[in-house]
Amino acid sequence: MNTPQKPIRSIRRPARLELNNAGAWRILMTIDATDPQQVADVKRVAAEMGQVYADLGGRMVWRLYAPIDQKVQAYWEPGSGWRDVTC
Repeated sequence: MNTPQKPIRSIRRPARLELNNAGAWRILMTIDATDPQQVADVKRVAAEMGQVYADLGGRMVWRLYAPIDQKVQAYWEPGSGWRDVTC
């Protein structure tokens, strides 16, 4: 990711990148959901890592979670890729 991270205080619409590979969600980072380049970079890298893990025989799923709305925005799993979640 070449885009510098914004300080947490300057994030207008936070979204958390969360990982589940052992039965529980873990927060890895917080990004600005209003920054399309940042969201695209994070999704690309997460998908690449998830696919490598799947190729090694593991299972890893990702989600982008909006804590303000308490809703999942997008979800990734091996074989399906990213899908937007509409609620």
